[in-house]
Amino acid sequence: SGQPWTYSLSNGNLILTNPQGTFQMNNYLTTVNQFAITRVGNAGGRPSVKLDLIVGSRIEGAAGNSTLSYTTTFGIR
Repeated sequence: SGQPWTYSLSNGNLILTNPQGTFQMNNYLTTVNQFAITRVGNAGGRPSVKLDLIVGSRIEGAAGNSTLSYTTTFGIR
């Protein structure tokens, strides 16, 4: 019933495409190594969405590039 929003990965960038245009969602100093959205839940329960995201630095420090991994789950209406 609404307009589609599409997320994709391109050359280490998280890209959002919606009716207003196409936008890079991460900063130029970061790279997105993984992005996944998965619908989870059971048949009789409330629907939920799981988000997995791995973000890295494009700037190399003394110990190399840093990487952070995020996972969260949230309910949808």
